[in-house]
Amino acid sequence: MSDAQSAAPRLRRLTQAQVWNALAAVEPELFDYSPVVSDDPVAWHLQAELGKGGQPLAERLVRATRCMDEDARTPWLERLLRDRDGGILREAHGYGVLHQRGFLFGCPHTVSSAELYRAPSSTGAVEVELDGRFKTRDVWFDVKALTTPENSMRRLLDLLNKQLKDRGLFASVEGTVDFEHTVFGEQFGLVLRHVREQIEQGVFRVDVPDHDMRIKIGEATPGCRIAGENSYNPYRYAEQNCGFLLGHANQVPRDKPFLFVVVYSMATSSILAWRDTDTVERALARRLFVQLARSTDLCPNADGVATTGEVVQSIGGLIFIGLDHDTLRLYLNPNARDGQRITVEHVEQLTGAYSLRRVDGWDDFRYDNY
Repeated sequence: MSDAQSAAPRLRRLTQAQVWNALAAVEPELFDYSPVVSDDPVAWHLQAELGKGGQPLAERLVRATRCMDEDARTPWLERLLRDRDGGILREAHGYGVLHQRGFLFGCPHTVSSAELYRAPSSTGAVEVELDGRFKTRDVWFDVKALTTPENSMRRLLDLLNKQLKDRGLFASVEGTVDFEHTVFGEQFGLVLRHVREQIEQGVFRVDVPDHDMRIKIGEATPGCRIAGENSYNPYRYAEQNCGFLLGHANQVPRDKPFLFVVVYSMATSSILAWRDTDTVERALARRLFVQLARSTDLCPNADGVATTGEVVQSIGGLIFIGLDHDTLRLYLNPNARDGQRITVEHVEQLTGAYSLRRVDGWDDFRYDNY
């Protein structure tokens, strides 16, 4: 990725054509054609990855493209260059790490909507694209990002500090940040408006409604912005956020073995990327597989066709990939239903041989399912 790296300091934004040419220099056979790219700048997520040193990303992109069907490769790469929310970039990292560890898979994988937890459409079943399929065991998978609450708090602080900087003031947060971040995301606009109104009224210590947090306004320099990071508890975080994957319930198959591949890094979670990563991964997985597997509540994101427990019992396991320290750990669902349960013996076949030697840790909760 030397071309892209050397260009980055001189350019405000790398262009799509520059990134493509840099990738072509790494793997000419895969990138030696003219895609629909331009001199427009690449998306910020990709720019940020390249700006901090793009070699790991370039290698993962090359590995990802090697696993793709030829017809899917070009449109996927072109979408990557324009990726606004980071979704395609997450897939690239997930594919690249799985390939590096020797997992045998193809991507993407197209299925019928009738095979997933989705309500029937008036126009009939439609094709849905999942991120991939492990070839040796016919296990489907989808790649998701794990974000944590402090990202929402940083966004809140960034918006507040834009408003305050002309007054020589600075906003910081104290309190705990291991709350349910999906709920906070839904309340974000209300919280921001409440805090702004309080500041305009001269209140410089504002309680955040429904959360154990306070926004402090002062003349301090931008140092410790989120003091509550020090009170982070991985078990409380898991308790509050164990259902985060259920937001993607309509991508879970009704009858096929299935895994979620969960990718995280400093970009999505500064807490999780550096603190107790194996502890919080296991706690999240156990809460999902043991606690929520018993739920009889309807799962909102399954279009009302299944309970939360039914969806969880259709998830065979989780693969957590930590990008900053290059870790891959596997957690299997002890309560998956017959036909969708993934066992240690199955995992050994995902790479053809010795899969468990290719992971940094694993757990099937065999003696912890209560």
